[in-house]
Amino acid sequence: MSDELNPSGITAMKQIYIYHSLWHVLKSLMAGGLIMLIFTANRHAFAGYQPPSDAEQSSSGNSTITGVRSCGATTSDLNLLALAPRHHVGQTAFTHPTFVWFVPTASEFPVQFELYAVDSSGTEPEYTDLLVASLASTPGIMTFSLPESEPGLTPGGRYVWQVIMICDEDEPSSRSITRAELRVASQLVGTSLNPAVPDSLEVANRYAESGFWYDALGLVSLNVEDASLQMMKASLLEDLAAIEAASEALSSTQGGISPFRSRLAFSEQLRLIAE
Repeated sequence: MSDELNPSGITAMKQIYIYHSLWHVLKSLMAGGLIMLIFTANRHAFAGYQPPSDAEQSSSGNSTITGVRSCGATTSDLNLLALAPRHHVGQTAFTHPTFVWFVPTASEFPVQFELYAVDSSGTEPEYTDLLVASLASTPGIMTFSLPESEPGLTPGGRYVWQVIMICDEDEPSSRSITRAELRVASQLVGTSLNPAVPDSLEVANRYAESGFWYDALGLVSLNVEDASLQMMKASLLEDLAAIEAASEALSSTQGGISPFRSRLAFSEQLRLIAE
């Protein structure tokens, strides 16, 4: 028996090699397609934020007040920004909700978080201070969950929260302030968000489509290492941007001057943060 391969044997080996190569190419294409399919499915798996049908119009905030120096962010198109509905009152289903805001500057400044209860039973709203917490700013999105050691919010209650970033402690006017309102649902889901709940994406989806803005955004913002939840965070901000843009356009057509004006419209800032 000869050690040399005959021509038919060479042809067979070439065919096997070609089939083997084609199989690897096909596997690569399948894997790429699967990844793209998963990516696309995740992008379109979000239910989207649906404001409650009985959502109240915001009266005392969401707004942003920028001081003289604006904490070094004067060249930015973005402000210190409460990431919450501006033209309607966002809701939570928890007694100890999570609050989310955006810091536009990389420099570290003292931050003060304040929470107030709103009593609208009289001719003028009355505000009762509930909590003051001192923090340090970090660039980008910041969160603060009402501590379990603090009394919980009252079901059905209305509240105002604000964040003050102090640029210069010796100059009171050198600061930025952002604030927003929230309403606690009459029917609660629980005490506070658990960022490690199984299938957090599905849970956040349910919050969003049920009108609980604070809980949907809070859950995805607390899970900073989950790529799908970070995609949903961007999607939620885009949802809110579209809602706010419609309200901004309505205000413009009615000829009024919005009390929430800044360098960029609120909706435009939300879109920039979502990118």
